[in-house]
Amino acid sequence: KGATLSALRGSAYDWHGIPTLVTFDLSITMIDAAKVSEILWDIRLACRLHSSGSLEPEIGTYVYVDDFSKAVDSFKKYATEDKRIPLSVDLETIGLDPFKKATEETPAARIVSVSLTYETGFADVYYVPESGQIPEEVRLQLAWLCTSKTIKNQGANLKFDIVWLMHHWNIWITNQTFDTTIVGSLLDENRHNSLNNHAKIYTSMGGYDDPLNRKYDKSRFDLIPKDDLLPYAGGDTDACHR
Repeated sequence: KGATLSALRGSAYDWHGIPTLVTFDLSITMIDAAKVSEILWDIRLACRLHSSGSLEPEIGTYVYVDDFSKAVDSFKKYATEDKRIPLSVDLETIGLDPFKKATEETPAARIVSVSLTYETGFADVYYVPESGQIPEEVRLQLAWLCTSKTIKNQGANLKFDIVWLMHHWNIWITNQTFDTTIVGSLLDENRHNSLNNHAKIYTSMGGYDDPLNRKYDKSRFDLIPKDDLLPYAGGDTDACHR
């Protein structure tokens, strides 16, 4: 009683002993095209519940690393200009403005973490020191990954990360080949083309970021405990890669 369809979506309810999910009537898409992606997500959830018995997303193996040497070694071993290998890159930051100065209320803008995925289901996450600066060796490793012609760099709204990397660490991504935000907008201009939405429609990871989204203020990634940040930061590049 008093429950709305929007509130009921995304959870399984017991109906005479049968786990039951609800979604919109398909006819709603005739007047609200944006509902298509929401219905697709509900269908994926139903398939997930049927195949696994759970609504929980598939989460990969994500680890904190001290540098990017493992990624560099992997690309140098397996990638060539004739056989370029995809790499997904993502940053977590304080705020959205890379040029923001510190105030009495808020700290200056800085990069909090860098995530890399070059194999489905895995992610390397580098947690940036509180100073916002990284050792020169680490910076050179990341710069190589962002410029090597053996790599196909991809991301979600990668222009955001490009500006931050250039302003804070003088790294310019020159090997970009794919952006989920751009491609998503070309495929369907009526839906919200966030990575969260794309993960729900196109991967088995849909909902990986919901726990952090519900619990924390994402304008202050520096205040999020590292254990809670890891599945989110690693999930961002894993979902983008998939």
